Amino acid sequence: MAYSFAYILFLLIFVTLSTSRSLEGVNITHLTLAGFAVILAFGSWCAYEAHKGQLEEMENR
Repeated sequence: MAYSFAYILFLLIFVTLSTSRSLEGVNITHLTLAGFAVILAFGSWCAYEAHKGQLEEMENR
């Protein structure tokens, strides 16, 4: 779920930025790679937090 939310957010930002006239000098490939890096980092952080919560729950039993 975290990946889908981050992906939709990235698509909205990407479409907004790619249609903007003020970013004509920005390379779209670099923008895309940076967006996917953000998605991967956000998804990994959410997975880590979920796993940490499961470990704490198992220790409390």
